[in-house]
Amino acid sequence: MDDILQFRRIRDILTDQARTLRKRWLTSELAAGRKQGAYWGVDSEIGAFKAAGALTVDNVKTARLQTLPTRTCRFDERDQGRLINWGYALAAAALACRSDLASEAELAWPLPDWHLS
Repeated sequence: MDDILQFRRIRDILTDQARTLRKRWLTSELAAGRKQGAYWGVDSEIGAFKAAGALTVDNVKTARLQTLPTRTCRFDERDQGRLINWGYALAAAALACRSDLASEAELAWPLPDWHLS
């Protein structure tokens, strides 16, 4: 049993390291102008984008979403709705910071019942 737990830990470390390297590579490529796009993750702080007209600000609801564990069971309706809106708000903020990717479209929550304000 200890061997299985140790193997899982090694796998998790390798996965985390690979993910970190890919993120570091992508953000450096974006910063250098060699790639076009934007980066955001569920643990991003929306205030870091300094996007005018962002759908929400960092708050208790968004802080909870940033640390919501992934799992194989279903999310309840509230968490699912808020995660969808959080991803949308982060994507809009990240893209708004890039003049070459920004949109003039009016922003609205995809699922208004689960707003994050």
